[in-house]
Amino acid sequence: HKRDESKAARSSFAPNQGDLLCDLRAYEDWSKRKSQTGFRDLRAWCEHNFLSSQTLNDISINRSQYLSSLQDAGFLPTNYNPDKDTSLNAHNSNPALIRALIAGSFNPQIARIDFPDRKFAASASGAIELDPEARTIKFFNQDNGRVFMHPSSTLFDAQSFVGNSVYMSYFNKMATSKVFIRELTPFNAYGLLLFGGPIVLDTLGRGLVVDGWLRLRGWARIGVLVGRLRMMLDAVLARKIEDPGIDVTGSEVVGVVRRLVELDGMDR
Repeated sequence: HKRDESKAARSSFAPNQGDLLCDLRAYEDWSKRKSQTGFRDLRAWCEHNFLSSQTLNDISINRSQYLSSLQDAGFLPTNYNPDKDTSLNAHNSNPALIRALIAGSFNPQIARIDFPDRKFAASASGAIELDPEARTIKFFNQDNGRVFMHPSSTLFDAQSFVGNSVYMSYFNKMATSKVFIRELTPFNAYGLLLFGGPIVLDTLGRGLVVDGWLRLRGWARIGVLVGRLRMMLDAVLARKIEDPGIDVTGSEVVGVVRRLVELDGMDR
């Protein structure tokens, strides 16, 4: 079936990372090939991967316009060349960070992932945990209650999600027989804590509540510490916006935030 082939091709660019990261890696692959191969070979590659040359060209034009806007505003050097100067894109190969930033930018378009009770099977080395069937995993958002993953998503048949992801950000939703969420990106609890809505402590001592509805079990002090860290990150970003020329890449605050998201709060 063509639709299944198309989804498999899209998924191959960034397996399990979500729809938008698949699209990003497909664009990067196309961009690299465009500078190295002829028009006919490039078109054949696009057809083989069910990609639209026109759409990819449009993305390239939009990207160039965005880069020049950032240069005009002072956020990028006027002589910046994305192909040669990789220092400003040093974390492009850090999918956990990119997924968390996508989720932050789409907030409050977030769904909670509700996994079924864990099941185990006996084996020679003891009990092993079984992955749940995809259809037993449920999704809930704030406005609609239960929502459903659109079948076109690269994650539609997933039995688990990368990097301890327990939330799903979505670009849009559509209502037919059910409310479907589309263009999905999974992300972990620290992505929500650091880039989500306001954090409040549950008055009954049951953990934290983010954005008024997303509950996390955990020590209250984690909420207090993350709240302080967010204030420090806001101060770094405010300074950068005020003076776009300053370099914040070496900021300890930025480094701590990045590691918390990458490792989902673990220290290793």
